[in-house]
Amino acid sequence: MRGRPGTKGRIICSTVGEAVQSCVVGNSGLKTLYPDIDLTSRDGVTVCRWPNGSEASILGAWTKRDIPKLRGISNSTIDWFEEFTHLPLMRATFEQAALGRRIGDIEALITTTPTAHEYWAKVLAMKSVTRTHGTMYDNPHLSQDYIDAVEEMFAGTSLYGQEVLGEVLTDIDGALFKSANLNEYRIALGMMPDFELIFVGVDPATGPGTSGIVAAGSFRDTEGVWHIAALEDRSMTDVDPDVEGRAIIELAVEWGAHAIIAEGNQGHKYVKANIKTAMHNFPDIDPIPVQMVTARQGKHTRAQPTSMLHEQGRGHILGRLPLLENELTTWLPDSVSPDRLDAYVWAATKLQERFRSGKSSMSMPNNVR
Repeated sequence: MRGRPGTKGRIICSTVGEAVQSCVVGNSGLKTLYPDIDLTSRDGVTVCRWPNGSEASILGAWTKRDIPKLRGISNSTIDWFEEFTHLPLMRATFEQAALGRRIGDIEALITTTPTAHEYWAKVLAMKSVTRTHGTMYDNPHLSQDYIDAVEEMFAGTSLYGQEVLGEVLTDIDGALFKSANLNEYRIALGMMPDFELIFVGVDPATGPGTSGIVAAGSFRDTEGVWHIAALEDRSMTDVDPDVEGRAIIELAVEWGAHAIIAEGNQGHKYVKANIKTAMHNFPDIDPIPVQMVTARQGKHTRAQPTSMLHEQGRGHILGRLPLLENELTTWLPDSVSPDRLDAYVWAATKLQERFRSGKSSMSMPNNVR
C-alpha cells in the first residue's frame, strides 16, 4: 500500500471490530508500525488510509447479509483476510471477494491460525498460493511465562499442533462433531441471542484429572425453532474439591443458570455435597437447583442427539472455546470420552429435554432439586 500510491484494498475479518483491533490499532496492527495511517469512516464504512492515497475498506463477514457488501465495495487490488479459517462463511467470503479483485496486479493475503476445514485445504492446494509458516517459538516477543503456560495447557492435545506449531489439522474420521460445522454456525460474542434456559454441566473428576464444567443455553430463532449453544468452558484440572465447587457456582451465577446438571456415577453424594457446600460462599443469591444424572446409555448414544443438532445448524459455540472444541472434534465413539465433552453433553441433553417438552424456563422440573 505504501509502495503503490492510490491502491484500493480491503481488510476482511469475521467482524469489523475484530479487524480494527487485530489488524489496525492492536499491538501488531498497522498503526503500531506506521502511526501516520488514519482510521476514518466514509459512507458508513470504516476505512484505513495511507498518506499516499492508498486505502483499505474494513469489512466484516459474519452472516449471509455481509457477503453482498463484498460485491458493493469492490474494484480492489488487494485483500487481507484475517483469521481466515474462523470465517463462518469461509467459501462464500473468499469467492465473492475474488470477483471484486480486478484492478492492477491483484493479490490476496491470508493470515490465520489454521483449523480443520475442507475449504481451507482446497485454498492451500491452489496453484497460485504461496505458503509461509511460523510456530509460537518463532515469535521473539513472547515471555517465557506465557510459553510455559501455553505448553502446559495444550500439551498432549491435537491443539498443540494447531495453536503452538501452526500445523494444519484435519478432522478425525468417525468423530461426531466436525470443525467445519462448528466454525460455520459459531455465534459471535457481540451477537449473543437471548437465552431462555441455561444449565451448567458438570462431569466431576474421580481423583486426579480434569473436571468438566461447561455452561450451555437454549434459545429460539425468529421462526421459533430451538437451538443450543456452548457458552463457556471453565473446566479445571487437579484442583481441590472446594476450588472445583466454587468454580461451578461462580459460572452458574455469572450466567444466571437455572440449574446445575452433574453426573453422579462416580460418588453421587460426594459431588452433590461438594456443590452444596460451595453454594454457602454465595449467601446473597438464591440456591441454584442441582440435578444429579446417571449414565445409563453409552456415550455415543448420549452424545449423538447433541451432535445432530450441530449438524443441522441448531448447535453453536459462543465465541471460541478451543479446548472444548478440540475434544468435540477428536473424540471417537466407543473410546473414553473427555471431561469437557461430557459436561457439555449433560447440559445440552437436559436443555433438549426441556425444549422438546415445550416447557419454558419459568418452571423447573420437579426432579431438579
